[in-house]
Parts: sequence; structure tokens; C-alpha cells
Amino acid sequence: MFNLFLIVIFFAIVIGISFFRKTRINKQMKVVASERMLNIEMIKHFDSYVAVLEYHMVKAYEIIFKDQIMIYSVEAMGIDEEHFSEASKKFIRLVLKMIGPNLQQEFEYLYGSRDTLFFNIAEYFNRRYEEDEVRKTAQGNLIKDEEN
Repeated sequence: MFNLFLIVIFFAIVIGISFFRKTRINKQMKVVASERMLNIEMIKHFDSYVAVLEYHMVKAYEIIFKDQIMIYSVEAMGIDEEHFSEASKKFIRLVLKMIGPNLQQEFEYLYGSRDTLFFNIAEYFNRRYEEDEVRKTAQGNLIKDEEN
């Protein structure tokens, strides 16, 4: 009688463990499938994500440019490395503040990491600074004035 009771308990434990493992595996598979679907949706809508990020980067650049860089551009001077680095950091912080914590998490997930997101934001800032039309125009005017 006691042996029969132990055998029933043993089988109940084995069935319980297998059910638990099966349930856990199913949950893991659902999580993986859910993440894959999220990745697919983010890739499908990548252009929209980039448009949202670029909108905020354009606005942030206008603010940082007016506050930090414009005086150098009008004088046809390049900004020194220290000021450039500080302006770049302020730009990144401003973009992050403008997009908010929810979108920041979305973009970190989209780009794979916070560092990659920051790199892309900084790269935008660097490109815009290099294409500074105000500075180029001021330099062209200086050259024309020196020639005359």
C-alpha cells in the first residue's frame, strides 16, 4: 500500500514537472515570437522612426546652433574642439529631452543600444556642423573682401 502511494506521488511529480517545463517552454517561445514580431514591425516602420528622430534633431540643432555655434559661424571661424565637444553633448541631451523617455527606449531598442543611439545623434550633429552654410558664406565674403 505504501509502495503504491509512493509510485502515485512519483508519477504526479513527474507529470507536474513535465507540465511545468512544457508551459515554461511555451512561454519562452511566445516571448521570442513576440520579440520577432516587434522587430519586424520596427523594421517595416523604420522610415517613420527616423523621421520622428530627425524632426527632433533638426529642432535641437537649431537651438544649439543659435546658442552655441552661430557666433563662430558669423565670424567665419571654426569652433574649437572643447566648445565643439560641449555643444555636441548639449545637443545629445537636448534631443533626448525632446523625445522623452518612452521614445528614447524605443530608439535604443531600434538601434540596439544606448551607445549606438548616441553615436547616430552625434553623427547628425557633426554632419550638420560640417555643412554650416552660414560659416561657408561668411568665409566666402571674407575672401571676396580680401580680394577687393
